Amino acid sequence: MKNKKGEIVKEKKYIPNEIIDTEPSEIVEKFLDVSEIENEKAHSLVRIDINVIEYPLFTKNPRRKKNQIIRYFFNRDKEAYIQVNPTSGDCIPGEFEERVFIALLKIMRDKRYNDAFYTTTSEILGNMGVSITSYKSFYTKVGIALQRLSQTSYTFKNSLYSNKLKGIIDDKINTNIMNIRTISLRQASEKELEYFDDKRVKEIIKISISSHFYDNIIRKGYLVYDSQLLLSMDSPITRALYMLINKLRFNRYSFKVLALSLIKKIPLSDDSKSIGRSIKSIEKSCYELKKMDLIGGFKKINQGKLIHTEFEFFFEERHNMLKQNYFYDDKNHFDNLMITHTDASYSIDSCSIY
Repeated sequence: MKNKKGEIVKEKKYIPNEIIDTEPSEIVEKFLDVSEIENEKAHSLVRIDINVIEYPLFTKNPRRKKNQIIRYFFNRDKEAYIQVNPTSGDCIPGEFEERVFIALLKIMRDKRYNDAFYTTTSEILGNMGVSITSYKSFYTKVGIALQRLSQTSYTFKNSLYSNKLKGIIDDKINTNIMNIRTISLRQASEKELEYFDDKRVKEIIKISISSHFYDNIIRKGYLVYDSQLLLSMDSPITRALYMLINKLRFNRYSFKVLALSLIKKIPLSDDSKSIGRSIKSIEKSCYELKKMDLIGGFKKINQGKLIHTEFEFFFEERHNMLKQNYFYDDKNHFDNLMITHTDASYSIDSCSIY
């Protein structure tokens, strides 16, 4: 194959996703070996773990299958990968579970960043932006989402980022995102009885964020986003794209990225029959981000074959200022929590934010 200058260049071979049928689960294997608004209410800022931003822990496929395991590989010898394992008879977390998770991160912030905190279904729905009149129709759905978030396990092989270790953990890690315990008034301990002072509360939910994710949130292995902004996005593709490009660009005013890289990380379908539609979906989300003034502009660059398509994103000073303001507003809030704990003579062992 010759380039525009007439020089002979070696064409890269593309290896499509691989689907293997097995019993009792279906495993979908995908390769990820491709290179890598003004804040109105500071209290809506949330810290999102780098792994949640970088990796497709929440599927964007609305037609999920029960017992379908998805495995994402980062090299051809399959020594670095992530595997998402649903509990038996269930499917992996999707868009609704992602919205619940974002709301929980907001609640954790309100609860002073404790690794274990108490909440209610109504509080979760309120932080998701659901109107009070619609709460009743969502109660069961939130319960299922919480179970799915706690029971889905993730296997990270040479891929889990740890800020504590300042890099990728060179090992195989099995973990979930969080653990939950639903507590009724009869089951409540003496310390938990205060949560039932409101007689309308029939049960409370104890949330414990898993240590691998919690440690990154506490130790700066995270990026800061406005939870209200994220949850206001109707499209999960637009939300994932926004979080991804903010990580990838750092503070650059422009950068290019392969469409295939975005497709795999969002994730969208990347087989030969679907890659064109996936690129169009990303382009549609780019227009949405431009309309919301979250990017200055973008350009789709066609390079012959669809797998060589690139997107170039452009930003302005106001976008960097917004990102910087998010970081400092969140940092000030966190630092004030530490000062409050120090003033109250809390010991380090009793204060989970250290």
